[in-house]
Amino acid sequence: MAVTFENTRFDPDLIEFHGIAQHMAASVGYTADMSIDAGLAQLLRLRVAQLSPCSYCLSLHTRAAMIDDAAVVVG
Repeated sequence: MAVTFENTRFDPDLIEFHGIAQHMAASVGYTADMSIDAGLAQLLRLRVAQLSPCSYCLSLHTRAAMIDDAAVVVG
């Protein structure tokens, strides 16, 4: 008996909304440039995503923080 697995997790890069979100950010003058430590900036973006009820933002910023090896402090 073969077991199969289908990944049904939300992937923001696989939907059209990614381009729409970038266009919306550009339309209000948002840039990703910050004058603070890059890891801290990623953690701040992740925290804002946690506070908003948007699974797209949460998935996107979680992945970005992991890619950038942002330090996570549990305590």
